[in-house]
Amino acid sequence: MLSGFIGGLLIGIASTIHLLLKGRVTGMSGIFNGMITLDESITWKSSIFSGLLFTSSIAYYIFGFGEVTNEVYLFDSPEWFNKRSRTELIMLAGFLVGFGTKLGNGCTSGHGVCGLPRFSIRSLAAVVTFMLTAFIMANISYYTFEDAHEEIFSLQSEDSVDCFVHWAVGVSVLILLVNILRNKKGYQGVIEIIISFAVGVIFSLGLLVSGMARKSKVLGFLTFNKHWDPALMFVMGGAVMLNLLTFYYIMRKRQKPVFGEKLNIPSNKKIDLKLVMGAALFGLGWGLGGICPGPAMVITPIYFKSMIQFMISMATGQYFAKHVEEKFEKSVGIKEQPQIHPPCKC
Repeated sequence: MLSGFIGGLLIGIASTIHLLLKGRVTGMSGIFNGMITLDESITWKSSIFSGLLFTSSIAYYIFGFGEVTNEVYLFDSPEWFNKRSRTELIMLAGFLVGFGTKLGNGCTSGHGVCGLPRFSIRSLAAVVTFMLTAFIMANISYYTFEDAHEEIFSLQSEDSVDCFVHWAVGVSVLILLVNILRNKKGYQGVIEIIISFAVGVIFSLGLLVSGMARKSKVLGFLTFNKHWDPALMFVMGGAVMLNLLTFYYIMRKRQKPVFGEKLNIPSNKKIDLKLVMGAALFGLGWGLGGICPGPAMVITPIYFKSMIQFMISMATGQYFAKHVEEKFEKSVGIKEQPQIHPPCKC
């Protein structure tokens, strides 16, 4: 439980740094979507992704699948990760997570870690909804399909894990170099890349230390049985507790980021069908697979084959959700815009 709380604090620190220095909410599903769609924010989003990859790869170099301390593990063993990981289940989970996070505008990080501390009524509704559906799906999956999960697709050996981790370190460094070389903002652009990378590093550390990157830990929390593990409550608790204080200071006292002119915070306060449906579908996917967008990016080097399947499915889900979202917005005439907090003139 202590490791969960410490990991939550690290996640809170990462999201606080991002809001304080750049005025941005750290939503991992939005970061993933920005990379696959190559939007105008690709530089800072890919730099965060680089930090996620780099940190998990270095952590694997140091600890592997072994114990860190006091029965704390950063990664599930390949044998455990295979459980409840049949190809069709992983792909279905990824699709639901992608579709749900795009339709509902966020996941555990955007709505939970960054939304609840802002007292966002939309985020509260989303969190309640996806937690409920995640619990339902995890328990249905455990008690109904557990025997079927013995027939699993092959996972790479530890030797091939080492190979993928080597590649991940190279890719993360390459992303940084490319972003710096194509930077057209001069000194400010380099600072932005460094900040984004640092946010990714700290966020990844938080996910690893807390257990959020371990499918066994997540499903152990979502599934009610004699081995029920309540530790993940302390992850969200640690992150939200810290951000309640820091977000208040940033939004109410500073009212602008250190390196920027405004805070880019969602202003839509309406709880609509799109939000609830998206959160519900995300919860179903999370409860089925035990993986959400942030952890998926973090553990890609470790479980490369299954995570590629998951993220391709997640990208597909976000693609289809985008078209549903556009039709919904046309029908109701609503589109969420960032809230601009002007500098304080007092």
